[in-house]
Amino acid sequence: MTEDLPLADLRPRLVTAMLPTVPFDGGTARAGDAAADAEGIDRDIAAMALPDAITMVDAYIAQADALMTGAMAAAGADTMKVRDRIRLALRSRFEAAADDREAIRRALAVLAVPQNAVHAARTLWRTADAMWRAAGDTA
Repeated sequence: MTEDLPLADLRPRLVTAMLPTVPFDGGTARAGDAAADAEGIDRDIAAMALPDAITMVDAYIAQADALMTGAMAAAGADTMKVRDRIRLALRSRFEAAADDREAIRRALAVLAVPQNAVHAARTLWRTADAMWRAAGDTA
């Protein structure tokens, strides 16, 4: 890879490339290496971008949040009632995740580990916040 991208910009690419292998390899270094190879990214740089399972989960959830807010914008949610906007947010989130059931199962297993409880709560709040902001809440 000849371009220099911030690690934060590499994470979504790596996570997308990892999704097909997660059912077999989980969020392991092996899956990260396969994703790096698929994207033409140096394995060491990929390891810095996604150093551990919790970072991989965080990147996946951030990507899902971005897709959800993008779907709301594309659907013209600003003309809908708030309850319909939230329904659209939930529906788009669930539909986008339908093909990634095993990845979600493994992500939930990572978040359920006691030392990740605070991170799990923050991640859930970040998703709820993204949903409400996309629905027009400014509080």
